Amino acid sequence: MQITRLFVFLVLSFLLTTKTSLCAQSDLRNDSVFFNSRIETLNEWLTKTGVGQVFHLNSIKIKKSKLEVLMLSRYQAIDSLSAAWNVLATDYDKNDPEALYRKIFNLFAFEFEIGKDSLTVNLKFNKKDAIAQVYYSRKKGVVTRIKNYDSRFSVTRSFSTVKVSLENLKLSDGPVIEYPAGSSAANLKKTRKSINEFLAGYYSKKGTFWYDAKFEILKDNYNELTFEVTQLSNEILNDRNYFEYIRIEIKLIKKDDKFDIKMDIMGKYSGGFGFLPRRSEYRNIETDFGDYKQRYQDKLALKLKNLLAE
Repeated sequence: MQITRLFVFLVLSFLLTTKTSLCAQSDLRNDSVFFNSRIETLNEWLTKTGVGQVFHLNSIKIKKSKLEVLMLSRYQAIDSLSAAWNVLATDYDKNDPEALYRKIFNLFAFEFEIGKDSLTVNLKFNKKDAIAQVYYSRKKGVVTRIKNYDSRFSVTRSFSTVKVSLENLKLSDGPVIEYPAGSSAANLKKTRKSINEFLAGYYSKKGTFWYDAKFEILKDNYNELTFEVTQLSNEILNDRNYFEYIRIEIKLIKKDDKFDIKMDIMGKYSGGFGFLPRRSEYRNIETDFGDYKQRYQDKLALKLKNLLAE
């Protein structure tokens, strides 16, 4: 029995030391093998959602403190590209022209497991002509800078220059919780605090095997909140015994007559024998179990709505 306990202690110590070493890693170039291992998963996601019909992941430039992702158009004509992109962006969120850009950016940051301030996504017509650049600003959150063709790359239902054959986007936008402007939830500071406390409490009693769930606030920036929960099982995939971890993106939008809370959930899963898997062993839940992820997102949004409506 003592030998068994000693063995478990040594293994856990090794895993904790390894994790600490990875977290302390400051030069992204040292993780190039891991970053390149995520390309296949990202291409699967792009293909499944329909984004891959318009842009493909061309390359990843790994610098000391920054990852630069280049996505190139699949179309040879700019009019065809802009028409196709408008179909996708409108189908994803007709009220927010930049929502699909943010979704792509957040998904890439999640898959590469880096801070948003360490990522830039460039979408280009070709390697010379830029369409948009998506990056993170500490003051503004995720920012989309339209470089060229401004009028053609804003979502509009009146654009009909070119007809393209394109499947509907197989990616649903996160749920929106709306409140009248005069409600108690319309206070931005109070709402952020309530969301933080609710999610921390919600995941505090969860976990997997002998691990307790680990809840972290990755970003708390004015109206954009990012949370990550690791060391989970039976959470999104509630009938399958996998390791899971989840990232929750929340955007708070104050409008003239209402207050919107938009939530998007991303998750990964992996098998294992009681010990946390390596980062490269996780797969994207949205790619393989999109229906599970959508149900979980809707249920959590309802819990959040009920909380804030009190």
